[in-house]
Amino acid sequence: MIIVGFLLGTPVLLFGAQVGSMSATRTIDHLYNVDVRTDPSLAWTLWTPKASVDMAVTTQGSVRSIVPVTTSFGPMENVTGVGSVRVQWTLHRTFDRSVPMDSDARFSVTLSAQEDNTSHVWRMSANLNATIELSLGIHVAGSQVGESFECGGPNYSGKPSEGWDILRMGFGDCHVDYYLPWSDVILPGLVVGGAGVIGASAIALLPPKARP
Repeated sequence: MIIVGFLLGTPVLLFGAQVGSMSATRTIDHLYNVDVRTDPSLAWTLWTPKASVDMAVTTQGSVRSIVPVTTSFGPMENVTGVGSVRVQWTLHRTFDRSVPMDSDARFSVTLSAQEDNTSHVWRMSANLNATIELSLGIHVAGSQVGESFECGGPNYSGKPSEGWDILRMGFGDCHVDYYLPWSDVILPGLVVGGAGVIGASAIALLPPKARP
């Protein structure tokens, strides 16, 4: 009987620990994107808003450097490159469920150089008359067992001229999805239950003298 209890109980305990851990936490991912669209051969330097927290950065396209700079509008990112590029900063966070899903934790990453629904930016390029389309903003996504959300945080876009200029603010929508946690809970539960049944059935098929 001890072995039967072990075969049936161990998978259930492991599954319970996994579900308990998953249901006790939620994850939130912050993404800050800066997109530059311009002539492929145009060399440029842009000062863009800086995130309020440290984030990992990746780039697409010909980005030459990303260096923090102090300005009259606060700290900013000095980004240099050629042609169209994307710079993306990311931050992954895990919160206890005691922090509500709709709390300020979703928007705890803010941007510098914002003022009156605009964002300050600075431009210098090899061609004063060249058009640079610049868009930047924060995207937030979060999840917990049975629920997920996505929000387009504050975002700005425009075609800045040389020197200091501003981008106008836009807003993104938020939506929340509720779902049956098949892959996280239900399917593993069926597997665990099946394993327990198979183990018990195997023992039941043993001759009486060979059973534990």
